[in-house]
Amino acid sequence: MWSPMANKTIVVMGPTGVGKSSFILDSVPPGTRVPNIRIGHSLTSNTRDVKVVEWVNQDGTTIKLVDTPGFDDTRPECPDRGVLAKIARFLKKTCSKTPQLVGLVYLHRISDNRVGATSRRIVDMLRKLCGMDSLKNVVIVTTMWDEVTQEEGEQREIELQSETDFFKTLLDQGATMRRHTKEDRQSALNILNYVLGKQGTTPEIVREMVNEKKTVERTTAAEALDVKREPALDIADLLLHDPIGKRRIKCHSGEVAFIF
Repeated sequence: MWSPMANKTIVVMGPTGVGKSSFILDSVPPGTRVPNIRIGHSLTSNTRDVKVVEWVNQDGTTIKLVDTPGFDDTRPECPDRGVLAKIARFLKKTCSKTPQLVGLVYLHRISDNRVGATSRRIVDMLRKLCGMDSLKNVVIVTTMWDEVTQEEGEQREIELQSETDFFKTLLDQGATMRRHTKEDRQSALNILNYVLGKQGTTPEIVREMVNEKKTVERTTAAEALDVKREPALDIADLLLHDPIGKRRIKCHSGEVAFIF
């Protein structure tokens, strides 16, 4: 007889072009049927719908690795709220009866030398989508390490981990951060094995939709994607200092640029 955890689901999320499809292709066992997952090299997402790669592990567990459309797509027909709605519907179907979700893998390019207001809204959305109970199942995975020097990458990694504007809040509440490099397929397998060891969880967005009967648009995760007007900054506020002594500039647009 199957136990509730006979199925384990891992959802891979992140902005467009961050390497979600590449991570999934590096994670699946050889010979696994992969449903039309392509690696893109443009500013538009190659993944327009939620796609599931499924296989049976040696212990009999069915593993479902889920590719999702990218946030921050340049196409007007692919707004972030629409991407969230597709992910939310999948999570509701997967988690409303039994907590099959064992991991949420969020990918971030370490090569980005600035983190814009849109990126920070997406990270806030992720935190609210999960809720406190599910953040322990979140792995933040940095990619594109081949596009920076080791020193640059490590400096940005420290910044991302230590600033509340970025991932510090998620990490303080139970999430972990790992690296995935193009040259090292084993890094993807290590992340996969780590999340497969987690207990199943029901994310907050599913609780809101099932228990509180909210539509996706009324969830706290969706509200986090709303563009809010921010007060103008004084010129004295433009220069900030991070904990490792590297300067960064916060622009009027809300973007944060790293100066190394």
